[in-house]
Amino acid sequence: MMELMNARIGIGPISVFCGASEYPFSDKNPFRLENLKHQQEIEKFGKILALAGIPLVWGAGQTGLMGAVSRSVIKHGGIAVGVSTQHLVSGKEGAQPGITTLLIADSMQSRKMAFDKLSRAFVIFPGGIGTFDEVTEYLLQRENGEHEKPLVIVNIDGFYKPLLDYFDHLLERQYMTAEARAMITVVERAEDILPAIIAEFDRHRKTSRGKRKVYKSSETLIGQHNQIIVRKHHSKMPIGRHNFPKGDLGAGSAALICGGIDAAMHDPRNAMHKKAVAD
Repeated sequence: MMELMNARIGIGPISVFCGASEYPFSDKNPFRLENLKHQQEIEKFGKILALAGIPLVWGAGQTGLMGAVSRSVIKHGGIAVGVSTQHLVSGKEGAQPGITTLLIADSMQSRKMAFDKLSRAFVIFPGGIGTFDEVTEYLLQRENGEHEKPLVIVNIDGFYKPLLDYFDHLLERQYMTAEARAMITVVERAEDILPAIIAEFDRHRKTSRGKRKVYKSSETLIGQHNQIIVRKHHSKMPIGRHNFPKGDLGAGSAALICGGIDAAMHDPRNAMHKKAVAD
């Protein structure tokens, strides 16, 4: 595992989904000590990502486990790409100081689309309703053939046993296929995540004509698309209020593929982020 951590692994950005709440770590919470194990594991994974040269894609927040993983990545010299909405950045979650790139989506649905486009794999740490939403969203997309990216649940101290039991219940009652159930990879420790993702890539390569799908960048637009214009080097191309050209990280430009509403991008409070995106 140490060799893996010290190697630069070119498998592309990984999205990490987890809780943003501070309540699990409150002194008044009887499960505080158990929940602190979640924080320790996600901080360990942040370090692993940074040392492996793998960009973190996460919800941009500075609270709860979201803040813990991003601070760990930044502390160890990694890349942290945050995707949020104006409402969350200005509200309860904020944005992590030291963030490499902050992307403002125009809705929660656009935000989830951005996670999908930016990432080569999805990693699920303990979290609440929002995290549950993301698990089911990307599992359903994979079942429907919209992507073939690994989906790894980190089941620290059995935290996700009720959810995994529910999936088994669905399988038993035939509301879920065995193929869909097998799309969920479960590990218990941070150091097992990357090996599980790499093993999933290898399995897919062997079962898909010997070739692993390469997620190239493309001119992808997310958000409001309400105009058709003719550009010099393109035929008619739909655009919205933001158009991002091709880039190297994930799919999109420096701002990648996350559309933002004008109100957010022109808010003076976001001038610093807007300049960083432009640069």
